[in-house]
Amino acid sequence: MSYSQQPLLDLLAQGQVPGETGTPTCVETVISRVYIFEKNVYKLYKNDCEFFNTNFHDLTEQEERHRFTKADFSWNNASSPAIYRELRGVRAIHGTIEFTDESPEELVIVMNRIHMADVLFEHLMRGEITAKTAYAIGQGLSKSLEGVRRQEPVKENYYEVFGRRIADSRAWGASVAEFIPQEEIDSYLSFLEQVREERRETLEVEHTDGEMYGGDIHCHNAILTNGSFMLMDTYSPKEEWLVEHWTVPAYRIAADLWSLTGDEELFRACMKGYEAGMGMERDQTLDAFYILYALGIAMPYHYMLSRTDESKREPAERMRAFMRSYLGRVSS
Repeated sequence: MSYSQQPLLDLLAQGQVPGETGTPTCVETVISRVYIFEKNVYKLYKNDCEFFNTNFHDLTEQEERHRFTKADFSWNNASSPAIYRELRGVRAIHGTIEFTDESPEELVIVMNRIHMADVLFEHLMRGEITAKTAYAIGQGLSKSLEGVRRQEPVKENYYEVFGRRIADSRAWGASVAEFIPQEEIDSYLSFLEQVREERRETLEVEHTDGEMYGGDIHCHNAILTNGSFMLMDTYSPKEEWLVEHWTVPAYRIAADLWSLTGDEELFRACMKGYEAGMGMERDQTLDAFYILYALGIAMPYHYMLSRTDESKREPAERMRAFMRSYLGRVSS
């Protein structure tokens, strides 16, 4: 009989967790389930997401799922220790959940609860981000990444790396075919491939030299609370994505700011703040290249979220409209 997480998931959803009271709010992402109590949050990776297991990282088997969860916690704890507290082994037994270090059924990441109102996406939807705030977000992003940049990654030819990114983006976009025609996805990827070829030498030399650890950065895993910026849940679903050119994390946040608000100044301020924090300057001639790459990840993700949360459909459509307009602008 194949293993099912369901008995454990049912107990988590019922609040049968040592030390907790009440019933948690349950949030399902593409690859995980998150249980939010009054003060604590428990995150558990799925073993049965066929799309993710087939295209990105196979978490079917317990050993690999545990290894991935440990790496996830180590990464996020280094980036945001104020949020990521500990890793606990759990198992379902006698109608409740037991914490255990001996042969755990699953590993759960234990976090301090973050108020949803503090998520950057929510700030954007409420129209609260100013150029000054965007600059501070960029600076805060560079600071938050210091914890995961304690060592240099093994450098790969970034021209070749980005070829794989384009292939991954095609699979990512194909997963929301009910929302976006494949020819539309291909139009963005064709632009990326064209620029990749035109700027091959830049990518092979300068951008290979500029590779750093970055992670999965976007407006849903960035926190802005009392003026302080933090990252949350940025361990990449595909581990080779952890390494990017140093500008990519900022492009992913700044492109969200611009596409969801229509305010280009927020994009420019965020990038300037990040550059100031890093003590480096980007090659602005590649802005369009990285903006469309960033949104080629973010836009399908919002459509994925909309399958279980209808409120994410309008932001997805907003990003999509921006991408169409922007592609026309930079292609002319």
